[in-house]
Amino acid sequence: MKRVNGAKRTAANVFAAAHANAKTLILVITAVAASGREGLMPETIPHNHNRLGWVGQGPKTRILEDRLCQRFAPSRECVVVSSGTVALALSLRVLGCNKGPVKLPTYACSALAYAALTVTQPGWIDLVDVVPVTFNAAEDVTIGVHTYGAPCNVNYRIEDFTHAVGGFIKGQPCGSFGELSVVSFGASKPLGVGQGGAVLGPSTLIARIRELRDSDTGPYDYIPGRFNHQLSDVMSAMVLDRLDRLDEENEWRRATGTTYLQAYSGEVHGVTPRLYGSVYDGTWYRFVIRVQDVWKAKQHFSSRFIETINPLRPRELLHKRSNLVQRALPNAEHIAASTLSLPIWPTMTKDQVNRVADALASL
Repeated sequence: MKRVNGAKRTAANVFAAAHANAKTLILVITAVAASGREGLMPETIPHNHNRLGWVGQGPKTRILEDRLCQRFAPSRECVVVSSGTVALALSLRVLGCNKGPVKLPTYACSALAYAALTVTQPGWIDLVDVVPVTFNAAEDVTIGVHTYGAPCNVNYRIEDFTHAVGGFIKGQPCGSFGELSVVSFGASKPLGVGQGGAVLGPSTLIARIRELRDSDTGPYDYIPGRFNHQLSDVMSAMVLDRLDRLDEENEWRRATGTTYLQAYSGEVHGVTPRLYGSVYDGTWYRFVIRVQDVWKAKQHFSSRFIETINPLRPRELLHKRSNLVQRALPNAEHIAASTLSLPIWPTMTKDQVNRVADALASL
């Protein structure tokens, strides 16, 4: 209960506080008069209460949207959604990609295909081969992916810059290209927190995506494809923390990638100064090497207590999936059968980095 000093509360103040509701004004005056000079007024009881603070989509999500624009595309607007797949699917929808073929690189995360299947049929998905050095699409596509941090050098309608946050193309930040740009906050990604994603683009398209995301707000017409695609403030706060550390982590990745490069004389996935010089400035999301015998190379690292993975196996290529058109795409097939990804995460110790470098030198 808040104690109100009736003597100090003038009639003018009472009227100003309650002018919008005459009945409330009468009740307030009556209550103050009845309680004497030291009247008691109850605090308003909120409809909902959460002792942990705001949990659902709220102020942190709006701050995150502003920060993503400021960092990657100041001239664009942003909408945060529940996953990277949702970000891709809603982008395809508002761009009208259900009216023709959707072209995708076959060497890519399955999320691209799942997103495309929300707007079109399997027969309308056209899969293309990739460049042997960068693993990126070899021709113009609907969704361009900066694979493992190497900027994609073809035309695309949607830029997926998940792997290249903090990277640049000719001085312009990754995330500011294409008609729309998309980023995922999936667990293993550079801005990973477990789930979530975002779309950046012109205000008209972002407004349409926001309308599809917020199923419980106006307009109240039934819009096909409208669901609750919101991201909670808890997850948004975690992404903000990752965003604060992005530059530091990218610098560490670049330094560690350079250490690995100096130790290894074999072929390395293309996000290297040797390929791009001053034109491209990618990021070391993964350090991927090409080997003749994947199993033998894995054993080499395993014997030194270093875990490696094949980042995308042959059966995971999009054109190898049973419900999509199957045809030979030789570059992608060779890459998938000859690559290993090595540890390169920012909390590694100096000793761990040196151990990986030594193993590379002796491979």
